[in-house]
Amino acid sequence: MRRNNNIAACAICTLAACSQGATTSSSVLPAAKTTSAAIQGDVCDRKLLTLADVAGILDAPVTGTKPLHGDPQTCYFVSANSDQGGAELRITLRPGHGKKTLESFTSGMMNAYATWKPLSGVGDEAVWLPDLHEVDARKGDVLCVVGVPMFMGKALRDAGEAAQKQRLGTLCNKVFSTL
Repeated sequence: MRRNNNIAACAICTLAACSQGATTSSSVLPAAKTTSAAIQGDVCDRKLLTLADVAGILDAPVTGTKPLHGDPQTCYFVSANSDQGGAELRITLRPGHGKKTLESFTSGMMNAYATWKPLSGVGDEAVWLPDLHEVDARKGDVLCVVGVPMFMGKALRDAGEAAQKQRLGTLCNKVFSTL
């Protein structure tokens, strides 16, 4: 039952983030207030993170990237067996959705659906979703979501929650540094 609540929480959060209007990768979208650069495409297409950046997060070596069909702002770092349900690392970058999404957690709206904890040192504001192994962070109003739905690498899993938060949060900080 808890897993179903977690899935519902992801869906609700995604819907909340998307409710401000649809975008496409060909649209020129406003970036965070701190920068005048336009954000186009997903993290993988823009090569904001490399295979080396995500090494050791999954239980299998990362071999490439793939888009999320229907969502031009989300992509996956994948392992060789991801087409058969193997390891994937999901990364989303949504301009204009950071404040609203983080507010949905910090206001308590998501308490019935997802366990979350404040996460310092990532962007302007961030939360850690321990049940989902996910970081949701914002810089200005740009949202970065990094999640390992399943198949987290043993070394990272064994290192504990603090190491997991730090490792995934570092990916958002690296993406934010390009804005």
